[in-house]
Amino acid sequence: MQFLKDENRIRKIFMFFLIIQPILDIYILFTDDVVNFFKFSPSTIIRMLLIGILLIMVLLTTKFNKKYLWFILYGFLLLVYLVLHHINVTKFTFNPSSTYNYSKISELFYIIRMLLPYTVAFITYHVKLNKDQIYKIFMYFIISISATIVITNILCLSIESYSEGITLIKSNIFSWFFNYNYTNVDLSSKGIFTSANQMGSLLSLLLPITISYFFKREENKKLTIITLVLQTLAVLMIGTRISSYSWILIYIVMIVIYIYYVLRKKFTFNKKIFVSYVGILLFMFIIFTVAPINMRKYASDYKDVFVSMEEKSEAEQKELKDKLSGIKNSNDIEKKEVEKDIKKFIKKNYENYSINKEYIMNIYSYKYDPVFWYYVMNLPFEERSDSRQIEQLITQHIYEQNNNKQDKWFGMGFSTFRNGNLYLEKDFKVHFYTLGLVGSLLLVYPYIIVLVIAGLYLLIKRRGKDNFMFLAYCFSISLMIIFGYVSGSVLDQLIITLICGFILGLIIKNMLKGVEYEES
Repeated sequence: MQFLKDENRIRKIFMFFLIIQPILDIYILFTDDVVNFFKFSPSTIIRMLLIGILLIMVLLTTKFNKKYLWFILYGFLLLVYLVLHHINVTKFTFNPSSTYNYSKISELFYIIRMLLPYTVAFITYHVKLNKDQIYKIFMYFIISISATIVITNILCLSIESYSEGITLIKSNIFSWFFNYNYTNVDLSSKGIFTSANQMGSLLSLLLPITISYFFKREENKKLTIITLVLQTLAVLMIGTRISSYSWILIYIVMIVIYIYYVLRKKFTFNKKIFVSYVGILLFMFIIFTVAPINMRKYASDYKDVFVSMEEKSEAEQKELKDKLSGIKNSNDIEKKEVEKDIKKFIKKNYENYSINKEYIMNIYSYKYDPVFWYYVMNLPFEERSDSRQIEQLITQHIYEQNNNKQDKWFGMGFSTFRNGNLYLEKDFKVHFYTLGLVGSLLLVYPYIIVLVIAGLYLLIKRRGKDNFMFLAYCFSISLMIIFGYVSGSVLDQLIITLICGFILGLIIKNMLKGVEYEES
């Protein structure tokens, strides 16, 4: 038992756990063969086991007082929600195919995944870390991802960002400066990691912290500069819209905050640091002008082609519209005839409307609901060619057709949609459908709640003090929330949420203990 109560051992295991996170997100650990063998990704299992061990060790060394009643209350509310969520999901009746099935094990597994970052925040609050140890965690974590992406790109051993398999990039960063007729798909790279969107969002939201160390920390200055340069290069190489554009805004916001603190005489202006920062910004902007994002082909680029193709079916469309306008007053036989005509039309013409084949043929087949898909085909080009928008339309339609008022509060289930191969890539919205408002409040919105409290803390208790590092932490969490809302696949991805749970723990420690780190 004494082994589990050793605070130094807890600290070392916790630091090790955080630093190895990038290793647990390499592509091979998420391939179908590996996942099917273990039933779950081994990365998730390892994370759960290590967090469970750390939690037990922390609980054994913690002296409980009245403030922990809040955790007990939270646990009780969560248990009540789980029961009500389970009951509600079992009432899901609108099954557009045999695959939209609820799985108790998958659902519980998902809920636990959503709880893990808050568990990490709890552990962070209790583990004694000094400022050097916190610095090492962030730098080693960031540099392991960034250096991997940059090195594999230069060696042309990186996986394409938009590859569903292991397709290597066609050329490296040096070819960006020459016209080799490559597209962003050929050149965007995610290293050896499983998802470009996740890594792009993660490195971008951690930029404020790296920049804060660049301005504030005198020790290990070379390591900080190398990390910042590699990190910015990596987000450009990844090539997603979030990673390719957000870094510019982050650099500008951080320099504005720095100048503000200098003017308020909280910092001493360092000309060398300032010039170096501006130099890095300008250098990266030059590279940005030739980065893969600027070779990207958007759906709108093909608009004229698809519009001309759909015009060929104009006569058929008019005839179907006339039939649909009177369908409400038709009998069942007439309705079936109209649906039969629509099915023929969709099968013949859907490719001319720039609609993803997987959605219309498999995920929510037009054979099951031809009228829905006919209306989708008549949406503006920008909407029907956007996969995220199609996901939103299908999910909303299923929500409406299920016609259960309790879905709003307790959700229709993560596993229900996952088993149907439909999972909306819009955080907050997807959690409304899968977890409901109550589940979202318990498992998603705590990030926002802590951020709001942190803002009030800054205004009331920390006004006029040096809050630069604290602001960087809050900025990082804000970016996570923004990226989740704009892009999706952020708030339920462990590689992102676990490090954000660590940041959340540092914010809470600062507010409740008045310190960011332990002095010893």
